[in-house]
Amino acid sequence: MTPEIYYELEQEKLEQQQESLAEEWGFACLELAELVRRWGKAAIQKELDELSDRTEWLQPQCGQCMHWNVDKNLALSNGNRYSRPGFCELRASADLEQKPQNYAAQCPFFDQLPF
Repeated sequence: MTPEIYYELEQEKLEQQQESLAEEWGFACLELAELVRRWGKAAIQKELDELSDRTEWLQPQCGQCMHWNVDKNLALSNGNRYSRPGFCELRASADLEQKPQNYAAQCPFFDQLPF
């Protein structure tokens, strides 16, 4: 297969995916309009606000990433213990700022553990 044909096939596939998403979005908007008509905008907004609270735990966390180095409790030579917080090894090796645990959803380096 030549690169031109491969490119055309990929473009076709991308266009089909975009059309499918647009169609799904259209149906979702119609369903939402029906819900608003039936239950009212305030009731729908209240449910959406509660839903975001209930689904927060579904968001990926940095601890689920392959690049995350877990918290460690280290023994020091003087007998004391040092608790080292977890950190992103990839960000540390690139001398980038460490981000909070809930940043994983936006992190371009997030690579979920396979299990």
